[in-house]
Amino acid sequence: MASAPTPTVAPRRYRPRSYTNDLEEIVEDHLEEMLRVWDGSGGPWDEPGARVPICGPWDEPGARVPICYLQQAVFDPLEMVDTGFSVPEAQRDRLASCHTPRDGKLEIVDKAASSEFNDGFEFLSGGGGLVSTLGDYAKFCQMFVDGGEFRGQRLLRRETLELMFTDQLNGIAGEFRFGLGFAINEVELGMGERARKALQYSWGGYASTDFRIVPEERLVQVFLRQRVPSSHELANELFGIVYAGVGSD
Repeated sequence: MASAPTPTVAPRRYRPRSYTNDLEEIVEDHLEEMLRVWDGSGGPWDEPGARVPICGPWDEPGARVPICYLQQAVFDPLEMVDTGFSVPEAQRDRLASCHTPRDGKLEIVDKAASSEFNDGFEFLSGGGGLVSTLGDYAKFCQMFVDGGEFRGQRLLRRETLELMFTDQLNGIAGEFRFGLGFAINEVELGMGERARKALQYSWGGYASTDFRIVPEERLVQVFLRQRVPSSHELANELFGIVYAGVGSD
């Protein structure tokens, strides 16, 4: 079981303790940081993913809405039996510790046995905090490849999927494109005379986790690695190798 928590070495809003606050406090904190960006004092809020955490429980401020809604609308239909905002006690020996490079070695910064992700947090973020496995996340990605369906059951309308796969930034972030939940990039598949372009939908997690979806090739790649702060060099290298081999004999 791979975790998707927030690193103890990251900025304050990404640390586990941020998830103990209620929604109103989180929203106020995020708005203050956004205002500092707008007034020129700088900050990381040009990244769309930084605004996602407040979206999950927006329907009912202060309530633990996401765990109930996501369970019914996503986890159960996709048979994601190892995914949630906490780890059942009987499964905690499967949780992976998170490491960080220090002085040429890897050091544990979030030990699985004592991780706060075992019991979960008061605030359930729309942008992080779940724990899951490779198998479960592959089912989630496969649903997008299959046009919003999973084993014959429709979870997303085609119109919804099309909207998620459509750039919502309209050039305000330069060449960076972001849909509803995905970064959108054009990638090259194959080599030589068989080389061609295709659209890729992707995003990365806090502990160097990553996923890539190329619907027209029915291709899904999921990369799990428990390293913080997040680094995607290895994932990019491996994904590139797979892309180069698509369509090869």
